[in-house]
This record gives sequence, structure tokens and C-alpha cells, in this order.
Amino acid sequence: AMHIAPKRDDAVYNAANTYLYMNNLQAAEAHYKKALSLNSKNVNANLNLGITYSRSKKFDQAYLFIKKAYELE
Repeated sequence: AMHIAPKRDDAVYNAANTYLYMNNLQAAEAHYKKALSLNSKNVNANLNLGITYSRSKKFDQAYLFIKKAYELE
């Protein structure tokens, strides 16, 4: 998906989900950030970045993105 549509937030978001599922937290974080740079109001990307940060023990960042997702919902 990244080579086909790197400017589409949904394509980048889907790649991030795959990395999160594989527990590749560093790649998931990078791809969620990229998706959010394309569409900062993507609720699921904000939520999943928060989850990724939580799994990475980055709880302050996790809180911020989970809160943002809640506020956007």
C-alpha cells in the first residue's frame, strides 16, 4: 500500500495497523504519525497511535493521542 498510495492517509493507516498487529511498534508509530500528518482528524489513527505508545511504555504520549481520539469522536 505504501508504494501505491503514500499520500493517502487510509493506505498509510492500514500499513500501520499491519505493523501494530505484528508488534513492530517502531514501524507502527512511524506510519500512524505519517497518516496523521496527512489527516490529523483520523480518529482511529489517533487512537491506535495512543495504543502503540502505551505498548511502548510511553504513557504520556499515549494519553495525549487517546484523549484526542476521544475528543474527535
